Amino acid sequence: MLQYNNSYSTDKARWLQEFLDKTDLVSIYRKALKTIAYRQTHPDWDRPVVMYGIRKKHKCIKKQEIGVIIDLSPWQDRTRTAETHWYKILYKRPATDLEWEEMKQNKLTRRYWIWSYFIEKSWTIDRIVSHIVQDDSEEYGLATQDLIDAFETYFKRKIRIYKREKVSQLKIFE
Repeated sequence: MLQYNNSYSTDKARWLQEFLDKTDLVSIYRKALKTIAYRQTHPDWDRPVVMYGIRKKHKCIKKQEIGVIIDLSPWQDRTRTAETHWYKILYKRPATDLEWEEMKQNKLTRRYWIWSYFIEKSWTIDRIVSHIVQDDSEEYGLATQDLIDAFETYFKRKIRIYKREKVSQLKIFE
């Protein structure tokens, strides 16, 4: 009768033992307890984070870009995030209640929502920042001076904020 060397089960046991030796289960347990305690004391622990940043340089990306990024799951620990990998984040804030309600209405399947503004002749830095600032102040009622200061510090110059022209239908048909 043939005898087979059953090394699969010994390899499996050896792998499991190595895994348990390398893994610090006590620190994982402590982190889980801290997370549970934090979530119990902070009811909005899963509130998205809104970030404003500049696209990092890359050999495949030729255009300059300003991005508004919403991180829908900021509590997740990941290696490659928008903050570290794709964008240099200039300003960060928690999402407003209105923004959060808008996000809950949609089916959230991705971690990030990104709005890109490419810097071109027609869309200058001043115009893009003006557009972002006016959206935040008019739609969500946010104070935007910190955001303007962050962009001015990055670009090392004063940024002119343009007022958006509002046109009603009555003016068009007159």
